[in-house]
Amino acid sequence: MDTQKSVTEWDVYQQLNNQLIDSNKEIYPLSELPAVANTGSFNFGLPKGRWG
Repeated sequence: MDTQKSVTEWDVYQQLNNQLIDSNKEIYPLSELPAVANTGSFNFGLPKGRWG
């Protein structure tokens, strides 16, 4: 997070003209799919409970 250069699956997906995401798996090369499988999950909200 220090570099603000995180990998996300949304860097790979392509958007259609109707603003939907193209789910046709045939258009995505295998070389790009690790970004989908290994995408991070970040919580940018303020902590609550024992951490807040």
